[in-house]
Amino acid sequence: GQITIQCPPPATITVLKTADPTSLPEPGGTVDFTVQVTNNSSARSVTISSLTDTVFGNLDGQGTCDVTPPVVIAPSGNYSCMFEGSVTGNHADPPHVNVATASGTDDGGNPVSDSDDATVTLTDTPSSIVVLKTADPTTLPEPGGPVTFTVKVTNSSAVDSVTISSLTDSDFGNLDGKGTCDVTPAVVLAPGAEYTCSFSAPVTGNAGFQHNNVATASGTDDDGDPVSGSDDADVTITGTPSSIVVLKTADPTTLPEPGGPVTFTVKVTNSSAVDSV
Repeated sequence: GQITIQCPPPATITVLKTADPTSLPEPGGTVDFTVQVTNNSSARSVTISSLTDTVFGNLDGQGTCDVTPPVVIAPSGNYSCMFEGSVTGNHADPPHVNVATASGTDDGGNPVSDSDDATVTLTDTPSSIVVLKTADPTTLPEPGGPVTFTVKVTNSSAVDSVTISSLTDSDFGNLDGKGTCDVTPAVVLAPGAEYTCSFSAPVTGNAGFQHNNVATASGTDDDGDPVSGSDDADVTITGTPSSIVVLKTADPTTLPEPGGPVTFTVKVTNSSAVDSV
């Protein structure tokens, strides 16, 4: 009789790659990637001699991944390892995708290989600016006078640069081009950076009047999202003391005895700097 030896078919493997976490707030950080290689054959063992990644390169020696010497996976068995990778970028960037590939041979010398990817997305971290407005001086004697206003804009965002394209004031209108204020072209501020400018404007009024005006800065962040901030400054008009001067004269200033009629003249002058009396 004839004896037929049935050889098992070549083995195949399946790679499963996962990421933890799958999303991070921008600008990103460290992600744990797990690579699992499963031997799909129930009859053949496979030897994995290569683990590579499209972004992180050769995985051999990274984290717990070690294929030196090659890893032998028994029939229907699996091999898992984990490594850390840095994922950074901007919310507006495309999601981060990397692909792990395992390859080797089965116990019959047949090549085996498979790949799988993992995706990490970056979520938006809101941007913000802080506006600080100050006045010098903060008080003026009536009727008032010129005041120097200073506007400081700080990018308080953790991640994004911001572009300041508008500076306005509730009383003095568009500040672009007034004093040292200039947002043409727009001013770009990195996270934590500041922009400061000043302008002079008159503040007038009677005693007790409190002048209040509000400066507003606005623009966009790196993602195109709007940013805006405002702050006010107060200037108080203080009283200027009022006064009068009285001048009294006599005509004549001398008379022969026993005396006689004298004309007295009284002149009152308002010597106040501001007020009528």
